[in-house]
Amino acid sequence: MLEFNDFDLSTQWVRERLNPTMAALTGDEEVRQALVALNAILTGASSTFLIPDLFPGAPLDVFHVQGLSKESVELHAPGSGLLGQAGLSARALSAIGAALLQEMDATGNDMVRYPLKEAEVIIARSTVRDLILQATGITLLTD
Repeated sequence: MLEFNDFDLSTQWVRERLNPTMAALTGDEEVRQALVALNAILTGASSTFLIPDLFPGAPLDVFHVQGLSKESVELHAPGSGLLGQAGLSARALSAIGAALLQEMDATGNDMVRYPLKEAEVIIARSTVRDLILQATGITLLTD
């Protein structure tokens, strides 16, 4: 599975799961830079949020759940403005999303979980969003 802090191993993991066309279009360094940037964003975050469209072309939700407890937590859904940040190219994010989906298909799982020091990152198929919200006790606030 994708290692959260080993960027070389994670890059290799992504590359091994890409179809030949996507692999030819996406360089290792581009994927590595995106993984480093994602790690910095997610480990530096201090609130709970949902990014529903982080991986272009991949129907995946990324939840950052800060301090999971039995109490309800408000969950904000920011737009995809992260794409403009350094190291986050749409092509690399598409490759990462495709690799995650390929792995989920191969294992029969709908989500992966990455524990952090004081939070957890959950990457899940968008079709199970309601289950994730219910299981974590968080409330999605929309405009």
